[in-house]
Amino acid sequence: IATSLTIKGQGETCKFDLTYFNRTQAEIDEQVAKGITNGELVLFVVKDWDTEYELTTAGLAEMESTRPGIVAAVFQGYNDARVVQREKN
Repeated sequence: IATSLTIKGQGETCKFDLTYFNRTQAEIDEQVAKGITNGELVLFVVKDWDTEYELTTAGLAEMESTRPGIVAAVFQGYNDARVVQREKN
């Protein structure tokens, strides 16, 4: 699922492109049941991204350190990207 994510905080708005894997809810639930961290969950759902941070555990830790809450925002972006909506015909 290719999308753009816009985040706002620390007095600025940032937008970056990323691609999520289209994981099922059962796959997500299975990972959560295993007790993986939020960072590991982001690595499970994000295929690639165009940011200054590497898509690794260390990159996510650095990202979260400089922009607190961004890991949760990336996962929320995944949930938002998966939600289907009917368009007016």
